[in-house]
Amino acid sequence: MLNSIAQFLDWFGIGVFALSGTLVAARKRMDIAGFALLGSVAGIGGGTIRDVLLGSFPVFWVKQPAYLLTCVLVSCAAFFIAHLVHSRLRLLLWCDAVGLALFSVTGAETALSLGIGPTIAIAMGIATAIFGGV
Repeated sequence: MLNSIAQFLDWFGIGVFALSGTLVAARKRMDIAGFALLGSVAGIGGGTIRDVLLGSFPVFWVKQPAYLLTCVLVSCAAFFIAHLVHSRLRLLLWCDAVGLALFSVTGAETALSLGIGPTIAIAMGIATAIFGGV
C-alpha cells in the first residue's frame, strides 16, 4: 500500500514540476521545444541529480522512459493551454510549492529504499526537490 502511495506521489510530482517548467517557458514565450525542454528538466532533473549522487545507474528515467515521456506530454499539453490561464505566476508558485513537498518526500524515500542512512536520505530529499525546481 505504501509503495503505491509513494509511486503515485512520484508520478504526480513529476507532472507538477513539468508543469512548473512549462509555465516558465510560457512566461518567456518559448516554442514547443522550449516547453518540452524546460518541462523535462524541471520534472526529472532533481531525481537525476539524486541518482547520480547516490551512484544509482542508469538513472531512473533511463530505466523507465515513461517518466521522460510524461514530462514531454505534460509540456506539449501546456503549450496549447497555457495561454488560457489567467494568472500563470500564481499557478507557477503553487506548482513549485507542491513539487517541492512531493519531491522532498519521494527523494528521501528513494534514498532509504537504496539502503542509505536517514541523514543522507534527508539530504537527498532536499536535493531532489531543489534541483527539480531549478
